[in-house]
Amino acid sequence: MSEVKSRKKPGPKGTAGEPEKRSDGRKNPEARGGAGWADPRTGLSLLSLATCLGLAWLVFQQSEKFSKLETQYQLLQIESKEFQGLQTTISLISNKALGEVASLMRLQFPKSQIAMNRTPMLLPIVMKKETPVYFKNVNIISFNYARMKKLESTESILQEAAPSMALMTQFEQEVSGLQRSIHDIEDSEEMLTQKMQSLNEKFQTITDFWERTLAEMSNNTATFKSEAKHIHSQVTMKINSAEQEMKLLTERLKDLEDSTLRNIRTVNRQEEEDLLRVEAQLSSDTKAVEKLEEEQHSLLARDEELTSKLANYEPKVEECKAHLPAIENAIHSVLRVSQDLMGTEKKMEDLTVQMFNMEDDMLRAVSEIMEMQKTLEGIQYDNSLLKMQNELLVLKGKVHDFIAYSSSGEKGTLGKYNLENKGADDY
Repeated sequence: MSEVKSRKKPGPKGTAGEPEKRSDGRKNPEARGGAGWADPRTGLSLLSLATCLGLAWLVFQQSEKFSKLETQYQLLQIESKEFQGLQTTISLISNKALGEVASLMRLQFPKSQIAMNRTPMLLPIVMKKETPVYFKNVNIISFNYARMKKLESTESILQEAAPSMALMTQFEQEVSGLQRSIHDIEDSEEMLTQKMQSLNEKFQTITDFWERTLAEMSNNTATFKSEAKHIHSQVTMKINSAEQEMKLLTERLKDLEDSTLRNIRTVNRQEEEDLLRVEAQLSSDTKAVEKLEEEQHSLLARDEELTSKLANYEPKVEECKAHLPAIENAIHSVLRVSQDLMGTEKKMEDLTVQMFNMEDDMLRAVSEIMEMQKTLEGIQYDNSLLKMQNELLVLKGKVHDFIAYSSSGEKGTLGKYNLENKGADDY
């Protein structure tokens, strides 16, 4: 821009309006260039926004998944606490039942107190083995002991202990089931921890990729800015060169205007001269057309005369055609005489050859006459009518010669035929 301003200062006052217009012209391409470079910038910004939105969407989905996993983990913790409470209650109940059973066994089996004190872990086994023996010996003990009150109390305690044993078996089954469920829960917790670790790793990779893309975007924006500055400088240089070319073009336009005025004058003069020449040629052409029309009328008259002459020649041709059957009959008679007269074969052969030649000539003449009729019908009004007259004259001569020759030939053949007949009669 500093170069443009420095170039605006020099110059006369009269041309002050022109630089302003040119400066406006400069602003327009610069604005256009800015708009052109705004397109890739906007595209890059849109791409960055799209990537940010995609990453935000992924983060949102992952946060939802994390929240779901946390809720599940909390539920599992609550369930584990409940299972632990159940285990404690079951252990308390089992301890109470074992204490009651031990007290009953001490009352009924005083000898086994030492073994129970020494091996407290074997109480359930002793219970399972000795309870049926006890139920069998209840009546014997009642008769042996005198204190009925104590026996009644012991019987009530035993009755209460019997359902506690059934409950113990049920509690053991439930405890085994609870232990299995606890193991399953622990396995699921391990799987969830592994999934959480994998998700954390994926999230870290995504964040690293996002940071890399942001760094690349920043680098690209810096490069685009540098390129835009370079292109702006190039555009200013091109604008300055374009202004110089515009000055040269204005000077050339002035020269062209002067030369075009001169050329227009010369062209007008040449057009006037050409118009005069064309008028002279048109007058000469009209005269030639009139002459051609007169020649056309004369040719039409000649055509009518030729058609009338052809109509006159048609009866003569028909006469020639009428003589043809007589000639054919003569040929048949000659052939019959040749069969009778073997000595006169050579003469008859010559006569037959002559007769065939005559027939060929007649047929040729007839074909030529027919062709002449066809050609006369197809002839337009041309300069060939004179040639046709000459050909008709030649044909007339040929026809006259042919008629004379045919008449003389018929007379000669008839004379020879009569002489030969007379000679045959003499023989």
